[in-house]
Amino acid sequence: MVIGKHQIDFEGAKIAYSDSGSGEAVVLLHCTASSSRQWRGFTETYGQDFRVIAIDLFGHGDSDTWPGHRPLTLADEAKAVSLVLDRIGEPVHLIGHSYGGAVALQVALKEARRIRSLTVIEPVAFYLLRGGHASEMRYFLEINAVASNISTAAMSGNFASGMERFVDYWGGRGAWKALPEEKRRDLVRAIGTVALNFWSTTTESTRRDAFRSLDLPTLVMEGSGSGPVTRRICELLRAELPNCRGAVIEAAGHMSPLTDPAAVNALIVQHISEGNRLARPRCCSAA
Repeated sequence: MVIGKHQIDFEGAKIAYSDSGSGEAVVLLHCTASSSRQWRGFTETYGQDFRVIAIDLFGHGDSDTWPGHRPLTLADEAKAVSLVLDRIGEPVHLIGHSYGGAVALQVALKEARRIRSLTVIEPVAFYLLRGGHASEMRYFLEINAVASNISTAAMSGNFASGMERFVDYWGGRGAWKALPEEKRRDLVRAIGTVALNFWSTTTESTRRDAFRSLDLPTLVMEGSGSGPVTRRICELLRAELPNCRGAVIEAAGHMSPLTDPAAVNALIVQHISEGNRLARPRCCSAA
C-alpha cells in the first residue's frame, strides 16, 4: 500500500500527516510522546476498507514543535486538525488516544458537522476533574503533581528522571527501565512537548456540560487495568455525551492501542460500521 505524506501550515508551523487507502475517511490522533506511526497496524489492516489519515500533532513525528508565540491550547491543536479536515473534503470518523483523544473532543465540539463518528480511548481531558467531587479533585491534584514534575525536570535539565516518572505513571513501576535505550533517548528528547501537553490538558476551560450538545455516535474506550484518573474521565464523558457507549479492553492499561492493537482496532471498526444505530438517550455504563 502506498502511503502518501503531506503537510499543512498552521501559523508558520508544519503539521504532517499520512493519507492512504480508499473508502470512508478515518482520522487518527496519537498519544503524547508518540506519533502517527502508532496507528501503522490500523493502516495496514484496514487500509483496503477505509481512507486512513494519521496526523502528527505539534512536536511529534514529522510535525514542527509549537512555535511558542502564545501558550499552547487544545483549541490550537484542534484548529490544526481542522485544516487537515479541509484538505480531506468529506465527513470523517475521528479517533483519538490519550492526548489525541483530548484533542479529538475539541475537534468534535467545533466541527461536529464534519464528523461521522467519534472514538476516544482514555482521553486525558484532565480539566474535567476540576470543580467536581472531592475525589475528582484528588485525581486532578495527582495528575497535576506528575505535570509539575515534568515541568521541573524540563527546566532543570533532569530530563531522564522526569520522563521516568511520566512513563512509570502510565505504564506501571519499572516501565521506563524496561524500554530499549533508543526509545528512552527518544522520550527524553520529547520532554518539552510532554510538558506542553500537560499544560493544555490541565488548563483547558471547556465545561463538562458542553458535551451534552455533542450528538455524535461516540465510543469511549478504556482498559480494565488503567488507573482511576482516566477511568473517571471516561465515566464523566459517558454521563454527558448523549449518543455514547463505552467499551472496556480486559487486562489492558492506558496504552491499549499499542499493547492490544487488534482488540482496540476491531472495536473502532465495529463502532464505525454501526454508526447511527448506536443512538440512545443517555449512556452511563460500559458495554
